[in-house]
Amino acid sequence: MRLIFRYVAINSYLLLCLAAAAQSSPSSENFLKRAMEVLPVEARYDYHQTLKEGPVHQPGLNVGAPPAENEMAIQATGWSLLLDSKAGPLARFAADDLRDFLNVSMGVSLPESTGLDGWKDRQQAIIAGTPAQLAGFGQTLQSSKDYEIRVEGDRIIVCGFDDAGVQHGLLNLEERLRLREGPCLP
Repeated sequence: MRLIFRYVAINSYLLLCLAAAAQSSPSSENFLKRAMEVLPVEARYDYHQTLKEGPVHQPGLNVGAPPAENEMAIQATGWSLLLDSKAGPLARFAADDLRDFLNVSMGVSLPESTGLDGWKDRQQAIIAGTPAQLAGFGQTLQSSKDYEIRVEGDRIIVCGFDDAGVQHGLLNLEERLRLREGPCLP
């Protein structure tokens, strides 16, 4: 989790630096030096306190962000998260975290539907699983933690090579929504 928080902070800083970068091309060493000057340094395991006391996710992102012409939007209600009932703890954790993020930060209520029965016909859903569970997906995944994210109409399919891949895919989806600052995806 600490890496995720650090990743978000560095990405936020990166966005602030884009204008300056257009004027000059800083080296990665200079970028890191400047980032360390601006970003707070966390003591080891500080994030445990945040996780313990909460909240992990903050409200205030652009809840009503309209989708751009080439984007789809996750509506505040009517969507669900489909996850295999036998999913492992890593995928379950990531699904719970994504659900909490969408609820707290973007005002999207995302109930969990147990099982993947009928997933091919589901709309307005985030569908997460492995290639064995999602026929036709994940054919190019090669090792643990590999994943793919596909947007098809009004559904998002996250296919991971294994439980760790599903976890990484769901966490990446969350990060994409956070960086977009709204419940929209291309």
